[in-house]
Amino acid sequence: MDDRTAFGDPAEAANADLVTFDLVREPRPELAALGPEPQLRELTHGDVKRLMRSAPSEEFAEALLAASLYVDGVPVGLRTLDRAPGHLTLALGEAMRRALELHGLRPVRSVDEAAQSSGAPPLGEP
Repeated sequence: MDDRTAFGDPAEAANADLVTFDLVREPRPELAALGPEPQLRELTHGDVKRLMRSAPSEEFAEALLAASLYVDGVPVGLRTLDRAPGHLTLALGEAMRRALELHGLRPVRSVDEAAQSSGAPPLGEP
């Protein structure tokens, strides 16, 4: 059996746990109503892949925000997002857009824009 791994060889695989990366952290003071020190934290590629596999596509952006928005050093989670005060809706939407960008993903600006980029007609047109 081959000892090679996705890292190329066994020595490289052994060193994989020693490699660290500086992940981005961005303060989100507009979300202070959720608790102290709200911030977006960049997730690892592996964490993003797991979210992509586990969340339904229409809920992925919210799942990404729930996993990457931290308050007082703890991820808020989906239940907390669902219970967030309504006056934070705009700020949470902006944080969701930023979470997508932070992870190298592009947010869709509107349903019509998504339809246009896919070649489908805009809503309401046959």
